[in-house]
Amino acid sequence: MMEFKKKIEQLEALVETMESADMDLDKICAKYTEGVKIAQSLMQAMKKKEEKLLVLKKEAQKIVLEEWQ
Repeated sequence: MMEFKKKIEQLEALVETMESADMDLDKICAKYTEGVKIAQSLMQAMKKKEEKLLVLKKEAQKIVLEEWQ
């Protein structure tokens, strides 16, 4: 979880830097590319957590159904 939070903070810092700094186009493109990579990493992490939660939900539903039978 700390890694996820750290990546969010990195992304926020990149956005802040791009909004406030007077950078040339090459630097802006490099920062944008870095931001996209971080965002993709965050999305992958969220997808993995979502998949895990779906598995846990199905297992919990199975247990409840077994108890009622």
